[in-house]
Amino acid sequence: MSSRLKSGDFILSLYKDRRSVFRLSDVAMLFPDVAPKNLSDRMGYYIETGRLRSPRKGIYVKPGYNPLELANVLYTPSYISLEYVLQQEGVIFQYDARLTSISYLSREVIIDEKKYSYRRITGL
Repeated sequence: MSSRLKSGDFILSLYKDRRSVFRLSDVAMLFPDVAPKNLSDRMGYYIETGRLRSPRKGIYVKPGYNPLELANVLYTPSYISLEYVLQQEGVIFQYDARLTSISYLSREVIIDEKKYSYRRITGL
């Protein structure tokens, strides 16, 4: 794709992508012929116009993004915890509103009134 990619084609390509959460590096792989500065400017424009959101610096989400996908992109590497999956499947009946992940650090982040909880494990 060329750096003269039309604005409508650019956002359409992003919306067609199966992912709902992107880093600038992900967008750069989709549009290798577009200069990084132009990519950053375009993403900023789409945030200003409400076509995309940026819950954290350098992370962009489509409307109706998948929170599980965001959890894995916020801190990499990270993995949705077994505890969360078992709760969602009804095996664990004690409700916890947090989306829990395993990562290299322990941290809690709130985005769109949803709490993302990361627990550190050794070996990552």
